[in-house]
Amino acid sequence: MQSAGFAILSTRLADLARTQPNDVGETQATWTTEFGSRRQAMVRIDTRAELWRRGVRYAEQELRRALLHGFTADEVKLQIQGFRNAFQEARRTEANRPSQAIAQGIRNNLENNFILSSPETDWEIAEPVLRDLTPEQCAEAFRAVWAPANRRLAVIGHYPLPLTDQDLHSAYDESAYAHFISEKEEQAIAPFDYTNFGAPGGIESRRHDDRVDIHSMAFANGVRLNLKRTDYEQNRVYLCLRLGRGMTTERWASRDSAP
Repeated sequence: MQSAGFAILSTRLADLARTQPNDVGETQATWTTEFGSRRQAMVRIDTRAELWRRGVRYAEQELRRALLHGFTADEVKLQIQGFRNAFQEARRTEANRPSQAIAQGIRNNLENNFILSSPETDWEIAEPVLRDLTPEQCAEAFRAVWAPANRRLAVIGHYPLPLTDQDLHSAYDESAYAHFISEKEEQAIAPFDYTNFGAPGGIESRRHDDRVDIHSMAFANGVRLNLKRTDYEQNRVYLCLRLGRGMTTERWASRDSAP
């Protein structure tokens, strides 16, 4: 539940970075538990040095918005879909897990007094939680993470003059007592855009290379497709897309101006 809340906040911060590209760079909202007892939650916003007060305001107000007003049903629905897809993919590709990753997972879990479970067990535990998850539950779990009164503010960067504690306190207080739009607007989940790809193209030629067991096809529109089946990993498909033929198809003038 906490993970869903932090994922929603991360999405909101990413939306902020997309709509305010001149003000905001990288954003992040995370929480971790170390050694089974130490818990750390963080909201990070990168800005230019001269806009550090604006960065503090963005972080404080987005966190306050989530703590006071929680999350919308559509936001939670998207997270449920994402978690469900991740669990299903983990189950489907369980046989492909490398030994090194399993060993590292065992070690990391032991540090937190946990045990490493199989993807099937993870899904058995998570499925009823995801099925009944509500925005209210997400908000309650999210608030519980931020409940301890030991919040810290850190501003890191290069400034003409060193920032003082008073500078940080005043920037935070200016935001904390400022009015902001209280709730996230309800927005329906838009349907996936790419569902109609037109009439299928015709295949002009097809051949098979016995030496490397590759099937090659050429379509009428010029697209070429190479397919090869391996037994390296089960239930996994790798795609590689290449456009054009590189610089051999570019004019000399275009090559000179290319970065």
